Amino acid sequence: MVRGDDKVTILEFAHAARWTIQVVLVVSLVLALLQRNKAMLRTAGALIGCLVVNRIHYLLTNDSTPYMWYMVIDAITAAIVLLRPAGKVQAVIGTTFLVELAMHLSYWINLRLNGYNLGAATTYWWMLLIIALLQAALIGGWTVGGLARLIPSSIFHRGRGVPETAHPRNLV
Repeated sequence: MVRGDDKVTILEFAHAARWTIQVVLVVSLVLALLQRNKAMLRTAGALIGCLVVNRIHYLLTNDSTPYMWYMVIDAITAAIVLLRPAGKVQAVIGTTFLVELAMHLSYWINLRLNGYNLGAATTYWWMLLIIALLQAALIGGWTVGGLARLIPSSIFHRGRGVPETAHPRNLV
């Protein structure tokens, strides 16, 4: 993966990031199932669905820049996630899809006005990769954080503040 000059290309980084994202999404789906949290399940399912549908489209068409396809799929995914957000994390994940829509639209406008530009295409893919990593981090943190809430705090010996017997009002 690393050549003699020790530089990682965007394709190598994207390949590693894609596997990381896939693992995080599958683990998040399993954790959402274990927690029986419908909002987490809907969001993790929507993210996995988006990933799978986009991957199938690429394998069937070999289209390396399907920005119009991505616009449609990301709009549907944003609608699913933002249907009734259960909290801030779900709303932020849905908002990342709106940011992706803006990226697709700006790339499409750039293509129409200026034609293909390698620098613009590279920036477009880097931004999408960063947004996808952010989405994976958000859903991963949300599902792991939700799992942590299910574990009784006594396991970690974490009390809430000062023990009742040592409270100043009990020392009189």
